[in-house]
Amino acid sequence: MFIYFARWRVPKVNSIKLEEMIREILIHVRSNRERYPQLQSAVYCSSVNSDVSEEDWIWVEEYANREDCEAFYKTLKDDKEFIKVHDKKYDFWHLITKDSFKDGEYLERVRFDQSIEHQKR
Repeated sequence: MFIYFARWRVPKVNSIKLEEMIREILIHVRSNRERYPQLQSAVYCSSVNSDVSEEDWIWVEEYANREDCEAFYKTLKDDKEFIKVHDKKYDFWHLITKDSFKDGEYLERVRFDQSIEHQKR
Protein backbone atom coordinates (compact mmCIF):
# COMPACT_ATOMS: atom_id res chain seq x y z
CA MET A 1 0.00 0.00 0.00
CA PHE A 2 1.28 3.47 -0.91
CA ILE A 3 -0.13 6.60 0.75
CA TYR A 4 0.28 10.16 -0.55
CA PHE A 5 -0.82 13.08 1.59
CA ALA A 6 -0.85 16.83 1.30
CA ARG A 7 -1.71 19.49 3.84
CA TRP A 8 -2.20 23.21 3.61
CA ARG A 9 -3.86 26.16 5.30
CA VAL A 10 -6.78 28.07 3.86
CA PRO A 11 -8.09 31.51 4.81
CA LYS A 12 -11.59 30.86 6.07
CA VAL A 13 -13.01 33.24 3.45
CA ASN A 14 -11.79 30.80 0.74
CA SER A 15 -13.04 27.63 2.42
CA ILE A 16 -16.33 27.22 0.53
CA LYS A 17 -14.68 27.91 -2.83
CA LEU A 18 -11.96 25.32 -2.11
CA GLU A 19 -14.59 22.79 -1.06
CA GLU A 20 -16.44 23.35 -4.36
CA MET A 21 -13.19 22.84 -6.31
CA ILE A 22 -12.35 19.61 -4.48
CA ARG A 23 -15.88 18.29 -5.01
CA GLU A 24 -15.62 18.92 -8.77
CA ILE A 25 -12.21 17.27 -8.97
CA LEU A 26 -13.30 14.20 -7.00
CA ILE A 27 -16.40 13.77 -9.17
CA HIS A 28 -14.22 13.99 -12.28
CA VAL A 29 -11.59 11.54 -10.99
CA ARG A 30 -14.13 9.04 -9.66
CA SER A 31 -16.07 9.08 -12.92
CA ASN A 32 -12.88 8.27 -14.85
CA ARG A 33 -11.53 5.34 -12.82
CA GLU A 34 -10.04 3.69 -15.89
CA ARG A 35 -7.62 6.63 -16.20
CA TYR A 36 -6.97 7.12 -12.48
CA PRO A 37 -5.55 4.13 -10.53
CA GLN A 38 -6.30 5.62 -7.11
CA LEU A 39 -7.82 3.17 -4.61
CA GLN A 40 -9.41 5.82 -2.41
CA SER A 41 -9.05 9.39 -1.21
CA ALA A 42 -10.28 11.57 1.62
CA VAL A 43 -10.18 15.25 2.47
CA TYR A 44 -10.27 16.59 6.01
CA CYS A 45 -10.75 20.15 7.24
CA SER A 46 -10.29 21.60 10.74
CA SER A 47 -13.35 23.85 10.67
CA VAL A 48 -14.31 22.89 14.22
CA ASN A 49 -13.19 26.18 15.78
CA SER A 50 -15.24 29.05 14.37
CA ASP A 51 -12.96 31.70 15.91
CA VAL A 52 -9.98 31.06 13.63
CA SER A 53 -9.20 32.95 10.43
CA GLU A 54 -7.53 29.94 8.75
CA GLU A 55 -8.30 26.24 8.51
CA ASP A 56 -5.98 23.26 8.19
CA TRP A 57 -6.79 20.92 5.30
CA ILE A 58 -5.42 17.42 4.68
CA TRP A 59 -5.75 15.35 1.50
CA VAL A 60 -4.98 11.61 1.78
CA GLU A 61 -4.80 9.19 -1.17
CA GLU A 62 -4.26 5.44 -1.21
CA TYR A 63 -2.67 3.51 -4.07
CA ALA A 64 -1.63 -0.10 -4.61
CA ASN A 65 1.97 1.05 -5.20
CA ARG A 66 4.16 4.07 -5.98
CA GLU A 67 3.86 3.48 -9.74
CA ASP A 68 0.08 3.92 -9.59
CA CYS A 69 0.53 7.21 -7.71
CA GLU A 70 3.00 8.44 -10.32
CA ALA A 71 0.62 7.37 -13.12
CA PHE A 72 -2.24 9.21 -11.40
CA TYR A 73 -0.34 12.51 -11.28
CA LYS A 74 1.03 12.12 -14.80
CA THR A 75 -2.55 11.71 -16.03
CA LEU A 76 -3.63 14.80 -14.06
CA LYS A 77 -0.94 16.96 -15.67
CA ASP A 78 -2.37 16.12 -19.10
CA ASP A 79 -6.04 16.24 -18.13
CA LYS A 80 -7.61 19.36 -19.64
CA GLU A 81 -10.74 19.08 -17.48
CA PHE A 82 -8.68 18.92 -14.27
CA ILE A 83 -6.54 21.90 -15.34
CA LYS A 84 -9.67 23.88 -16.20
CA VAL A 85 -11.08 23.32 -12.69
CA HIS A 86 -7.88 23.37 -10.58
CA ASP A 87 -5.92 26.14 -12.29
CA LYS A 88 -8.37 28.30 -14.20
CA LYS A 89 -11.81 28.18 -12.57
CA TYR A 90 -10.64 28.14 -8.93
CA ASP A 91 -6.86 28.75 -9.02
CA PHE A 92 -5.96 26.50 -6.10
CA TRP A 93 -2.63 28.22 -5.37
CA HIS A 94 -4.38 31.55 -4.77
CA LEU A 95 -7.04 30.00 -2.53
CA ILE A 96 -4.57 28.62 0.01
CA THR A 97 -2.25 30.43 2.41
CA LYS A 98 1.08 31.20 0.74
CA ASP A 99 3.86 28.65 1.47
CA SER A 100 1.53 26.42 3.52
CA PHE A 101 1.37 23.48 1.08
CA LYS A 102 3.36 20.44 2.24
CA ASP A 103 3.15 16.90 0.92
CA GLY A 104 4.68 13.51 1.56
CA GLU A 105 4.28 9.81 1.16
CA TYR A 106 4.18 6.64 3.22
CA LEU A 107 4.71 3.05 2.28
CA GLU A 108 2.73 0.65 4.43
CA ARG A 109 4.94 -2.05 5.91
CA VAL A 110 2.93 -3.51 8.77
CA ARG A 111 -0.79 -4.00 9.08
CA PHE A 112 -2.32 -4.55 12.51
CA ASP A 113 -5.41 -6.64 11.83
CA GLN A 114 -5.80 -8.34 15.18
CA SER A 115 -9.32 -8.39 16.45
CA ILE A 116 -10.28 -6.96 19.81
CA GLU A 117 -11.14 -10.47 21.03
CA HIS A 118 -7.60 -11.65 20.24
CA GLN A 119 -6.13 -8.67 22.11
CA LYS A 120 -8.13 -9.46 25.28
CA ARG A 121 -6.51 -12.88 25.69
